Amino acid sequence: MEIINKNKKLYFYNLLFLFGTLIILCIIELKNPMKFSFFGKIDSFDLLTLSSIIAGFLFSSFCLLIGLYDTKTVELMERSNYLNKIILSHELGFVFSSLSILISIVDIFLISTEISFFEFISIYFIIVSLFYFLLSMYYVYNIVNFIREEKKRKSQNIFDISLKKDSES
Repeated sequence: MEIINKNKKLYFYNLLFLFGTLIILCIIELKNPMKFSFFGKIDSFDLLTLSSIIAGFLFSSFCLLIGLYDTKTVELMERSNYLNKIILSHELGFVFSSLSILISIVDIFLISTEISFFEFISIYFIIVSLFYFLLSMYYVYNIVNFIREEKKRKSQNIFDISLKKDSES
């Protein structure tokens, strides 16, 4: 029960920080609109495409985790609370990618020559979802390496046992 409460706190603090940052950036943006000239011309369809790609990659890596879930290594990670961090990074990546997709769809129907406030928020959500995407890829990479090392150790043990039997014969 303590692990579940820790995860809820971690999830809550992540969301609180990210939405707090968004509110502060929105207040700054409303008081002093930025032109985002370093982005060049931004199209809502481009933002929608980028958000969809990030969400798709997150979904693919999450499916990879589901496929690995039967291994004993992943069971050990479940007990050590490492798997919860991975799932949290995927969940937050999904949330912010979905929000960016929804905002981009709304922005498509708005007609504006400058970068709109919705595009500003969508860019923020894309950056946050990209951060969680990279974080989840790091975690998945660690799991795959951990499983590979575990399999190498098992195969080495089997090889050592077979050599020992051959030498005894």
